[in-house]
Amino acid sequence: MPGGRRIGGRREALSDGTSVSARRVALGAPTARPHDAQKRADAESAVAHLVHAWAAIAGDCRTLEARARFERACFPVGSALKLATYDDLLRLPEDVRAEIIHGAIVVTPPPLPEHGRVQRSLGAFVGGPYDDDDGRGGPGGRWIMTEVDIQLAAHEVVRPDVAGWRRDRLPDPRAQRPVTTVPDWICEVVSPARPAHDRVTKRRLYASHGVPYYWIVDPEARTLEALRLDMETREWREIGAYDDQSTARIAPFDAVQLEVGRLFFPV
Repeated sequence: MPGGRRIGGRREALSDGTSVSARRVALGAPTARPHDAQKRADAESAVAHLVHAWAAIAGDCRTLEARARFERACFPVGSALKLATYDDLLRLPEDVRAEIIHGAIVVTPPPLPEHGRVQRSLGAFVGGPYDDDDGRGGPGGRWIMTEVDIQLAAHEVVRPDVAGWRRDRLPDPRAQRPVTTVPDWICEVVSPARPAHDRVTKRRLYASHGVPYYWIVDPEARTLEALRLDMETREWREIGAYDDQSTARIAPFDAVQLEVGRLFFPV
């Protein structure tokens, strides 16, 4: 019959001649919708992100007990698939360093000594005059902090190596976790294990959320790259690239001269 449903090589129709699918539509039964495929694709993508996060952290777990703690934190019994939020980071074991990028938990490896050296040096040569010496003869007016959790959006939580805020935009950062004010400046120290994370992923992410200045410091190459964001196009414009022989005034901290070589261990 023309309006029926085929079962075992024959077509079935309802008594009034309508097809089963037509009757389902008439009765308001669920049918496939155009956006169902996109929803499935989004769900599959989210699964892939979570599996990637699990593999990254679980692979770093030194014991079965550590892996079990991670799995209980990220995948509690009965939980529904969802994009990660800051609450998910809080459930991770304390010894796991992680961020949330595009809704996926991304593990950050422990820093090398060269990494920590750059952080400490920036805290001294930038944070000294702009933060510590605020009201004491320095240019002041900034908060300069290392490895602070910053929530750029519900599913974007980062922990930059060093970040800075104008005090008129963030009057009092105490007891804020995460900080929800977009920084005025971020510096990332390139990890030799994953340079694209800072040079590509983080660069795009910070541009999309309107971070005005971005510095990328590479301890291995002993260089500093400084970028300024064009707020209209959300594209980065190069301020300059500096090696360890450079001494320069680099925005947004151009009130002081920075000896780039002092960011690194002596050669």
